[in-house]
Amino acid sequence: MAWPTGRMAALVFTAPGVAQWREVGIPEAREGHVLVRVERVGICGTDLALLDGSMGYLESGLTRYPLRPGHEWCGTVAAVEGDVAGIAVGDRVVGEPFLSCGRCALCRAGRRDQCPHRDEIGVRGDAPGTAAQYVAVPAENLAVVPAGLDPSTAVLAEPLVTVLHALSAVRLEAGESLGVIGAGTLGMLAAQVARAAGAAVTVYSRGDRAERAQACGAAFVRSADAAADRHDAVIEASGGEGTVGLAVRLARPAGRVTLVGVPGSPEPLDAMPIVVKGLQVTGVLGGIPFLHRAVRLLADGVVNPDAVIDRVLPAARAVEALDLLAGGSTRRPKILLDFQLDTADVASVAFAGGAEGTGDAA
Repeated sequence: MAWPTGRMAALVFTAPGVAQWREVGIPEAREGHVLVRVERVGICGTDLALLDGSMGYLESGLTRYPLRPGHEWCGTVAAVEGDVAGIAVGDRVVGEPFLSCGRCALCRAGRRDQCPHRDEIGVRGDAPGTAAQYVAVPAENLAVVPAGLDPSTAVLAEPLVTVLHALSAVRLEAGESLGVIGAGTLGMLAAQVARAAGAAVTVYSRGDRAERAQACGAAFVRSADAAADRHDAVIEASGGEGTVGLAVRLARPAGRVTLVGVPGSPEPLDAMPIVVKGLQVTGVLGGIPFLHRAVRLLADGVVNPDAVIDRVLPAARAVEALDLLAGGSTRRPKILLDFQLDTADVASVAFAGGAEGTGDAA
């Protein structure tokens, strides 16, 4: 099938607190790339931080307004450009957002997640996000979704790769005890996968998230009531104030701690208990090598999407979805946007939002 051309609807953050629909160009064909017709997009805390201006990448200049969000997604292949194996028009796919250079020392060492030249689709640099009708992605960043796996479940593959990376870093074994700090998407996915692997899991949160934890087969303790030296391994998945210190406190002597949540601002850390308890502390960003495994786990039913996804809203209600998540009152941590827009939907959202300027949202 020929690569489509023309215009499409895309969500754009034009300034802190301002989200608008814009009419933009369909991405142009590039060698080795795949054009995907987007079906679902997941909204997470990263999107909220990009919208309210608190994201560190904005402060450092690695990302700037206007920007096009969206990095958790699922869609159907509309066109393929060049010599691409294993992916065909009509396949349902999910993608990994890291666009690394492939040439630097870190890329050659297999650490594409740390490439200093990288873009991250919808998050860092100039790579447009997936909150649009179409997205163009390098074929190497994609995994084909098995027949029968619902797109609303498949979209969880992107956050799941981070969880698999974190669990690999703490080397969790069956029968061990895992503490998970945070009852958001990453925390709830980590709890489910760890429980399936035979670990005893306790979720910690400042607010009452007992119902969320129970839906994932985990125990729940309020952060204020946490006891010291409780767990063989701890995953910090919230990025909240004081949660790194809590993770260090929860870990038993010779324990392992993985930090996944990105703090909204710098905070002091008492290193003494890390040294005295002989802890291993590792930071995790994404999980590029784990994409295909994530898809398999979702297809095998290891993750219950109903324990993570609160609702699916039409893409035209994206601003409403962002407000709901920012308010913190949803029963589950994830809201998905359905991007299967018809012609009337496109006219109502894109053309009402205004046309793209010279490269503003590209």
